[in-house]
Amino acid sequence: MNVVFLGSGSAIPIPRGHDGRSGYRGALRPARAQRRIHDCPQCRSRDVRDRRLPSAIVIDGRVLIDAGPAIGELLSSVDVPPDGIAAVLLTHRHRDAAGGLRIMRQRSRIVFPSRPGITAWAGHRFEAVRVPHAAVTWGYVVDSALAYFSDYSDIHGAIPALRRARVAVLDGSGWTRTFPTHQPMVQVIPIVKALANLTRILFTHVGHTGMTHAELERQTRALGDQRFSIAYHGLQLRIPGECQ
Repeated sequence: MNVVFLGSGSAIPIPRGHDGRSGYRGALRPARAQRRIHDCPQCRSRDVRDRRLPSAIVIDGRVLIDAGPAIGELLSSVDVPPDGIAAVLLTHRHRDAAGGLRIMRQRSRIVFPSRPGITAWAGHRFEAVRVPHAAVTWGYVVDSALAYFSDYSDIHGAIPALRRARVAVLDGSGWTRTFPTHQPMVQVIPIVKALANLTRILFTHVGHTGMTHAELERQTRALGDQRFSIAYHGLQLRIPGECQ
């Protein structure tokens, strides 16, 4: 199973403007008007890994999990044609996860589970697991190998699902504090650190922490261990799985 991370950010793109917001168009390219950018190390960073749009992943170029407003730009930037996407599985219906469905509907099957369970798409098995958030929200365990939980207010209920995977992708919306609908990373890391079955643990949906990618990854590993890292747009993982 080949997994490519798209966007890797939360609802509002990074870098952010002085008003706390930024636009979707061209957000992956270096900012032209630096004086308008929020004055923090994360927003001022020249590291391309610090340029983030709403998060998604694409599996084997055939299945998307989530399709935010910039999904067309994100797919094009990693040379994945939208016409090849067989299915889009949604974690929830907020704009950052579903705002780009209009460009996918004519090409892809849109999947939003009504109950927990297992379905198969493009040769992969997806187990939907309900998690707490602001609305009905799902995480997915793919081929008993990858656990993808990008949005939640409490990870505890997903621990049994995480025990059935080898790689976990989790919600990185905030470091020490965030919105009530997202659990801070400093609370999550000690919980999942205890799961010996996980060989790699990544955070996506990275919000405005104020820390650069490199610093956030350093802090994450210091609190966790060397299995922990921070996802970024274009990152690719090759994960052995149990495909149907």
